Amino acid sequence: MTRWIGECLAVFPSPEWSALNADIARRPRTDPAAARFRHFILAGAHEADPDGQGRITVPAHLREYAALTSEAVVIGNSDHLEVWEPGRWKAHLATVQTDIERDVRDLGI
Repeated sequence: MTRWIGECLAVFPSPEWSALNADIARRPRTDPAAARFRHFILAGAHEADPDGQGRITVPAHLREYAALTSEAVVIGNSDHLEVWEPGRWKAHLATVQTDIERDVRDLGI
């Protein structure tokens, strides 16, 4: 589990986390953008195993980053889950809905 773009958290299964780390490791250490990404993603990342009911504990520093209190929105996003504070998710989704038609056109989908 780690910080993610959009002030949410990302939860990766072990194989996808390993693949992401391998991709990060291929980037030049001297590339400022790669260094920022490493610091953002890896610093503060937390490994967690689900309990018997499939729950994981979110450490305080990640709850604070994502502004999580008593409720959260969990969405699937291809190879990972994202955990959002409900108000942030609503605002993000509004932006997505505004831009999606142009994005789909630009992506050629």
